[in-house]
Amino acid sequence: MSCEHFLDQFKTKLNTEGLRGQTVRSYITDAQQYCEWLDKYRGISVENASQGDAKAFLKYLKEEIHELRPGKFGTYSLSTIRRKIGVLKRFYYAILEE
Repeated sequence: MSCEHFLDQFKTKLNTEGLRGQTVRSYITDAQQYCEWLDKYRGISVENASQGDAKAFLKYLKEEIHELRPGKFGTYSLSTIRRKIGVLKRFYYAILEE
């Protein structure tokens, strides 16, 4: 299945939890970033990813320079990485429920 399918499933799950729209959008953006990273750097889809892939993604977030917002580059803060860890957990829980 495509990552879009899993992202839609995740969004549906988040919307049933009563989260604010901006929170849902942020969580979807984080999960989409992970899916895109898996495709670009690992050549796999989310359903074929391992725990090692998730750890490599988090290392990538911590160590590589990213465009944090238009025109601003740097590494992600520890609090942002922790949020992304939480999002990945929720993402996998949501897609495994199906």
